[in-house]
Amino acid sequence: MHGFVAGRAGDETTARETLTHLQTESARRYVSPALLARVHLGLGEVEPALTRLEEAVDRHAVELIWLARRPEYAVLKNEPRYAALLEQLRLN
Repeated sequence: MHGFVAGRAGDETTARETLTHLQTESARRYVSPALLARVHLGLGEVEPALTRLEEAVDRHAVELIWLARRPEYAVLKNEPRYAALLEQLRLN
């Protein structure tokens, strides 16, 4: 959440540092791609966010049960790839 908020607040440096930290951590332990997607969304990066969400679906990330409800994802509501994810997860 910290990276998302930093990005939305215009603190790109902190958001990018958070993203880098999470990517580094993912080499050592599980870091949900959905978490990375939220940081990308905070930075306004829709395409990488959707790619990460697709990875999260492939990995059966449990937090995707909130995909249709979390306000961070609202910006994706008109994206066909997002709609496809919701349909795939039967969350539409």
